[in-house]
Amino acid sequence: MFNHISTYAVIKIGVSIGPHFAGLVNIFTKNATLNAGTPENVYGIEVIQATLAALLLPTNITQFAITTQSYELLPPFDEQGAAGTAIGVVYTTAALIGQGNFSGQAVIGFARFEDKYVKTSDFALYGGWRISERIFILF
Repeated sequence: MFNHISTYAVIKIGVSIGPHFAGLVNIFTKNATLNAGTPENVYGIEVIQATLAALLLPTNITQFAITTQSYELLPPFDEQGAAGTAIGVVYTTAALIGQGNFSGQAVIGFARFEDKYVKTSDFALYGGWRISERIFILF
């Protein structure tokens, strides 16, 4: 029984997004919420994909080096003691490599993901965990 947040699930969203926004459906729930520093929260995976694509348009590579991670499994627990929801905080160093007018330029920053996770029935993929809410804080 998987009763932990798969580190791979968190790292996968951060490794190298580049032009691979279609793969976000494997990380976020269909009705997920994202706060990425935009004026309003973004709702739904299709809107999250479009928002991130627009925000990262000047880059051709986006790399996140995951560092400190903290997770907490939340009740209620099922009869086997497994949690269905969790929260987590992940710190990262972000590298954005420019393209087009920004070719040859790079921006390095530090960020924190504040996530809420839900366990889905798709255990073959990241132990079933998906992000239902993400707050992305760049500092």
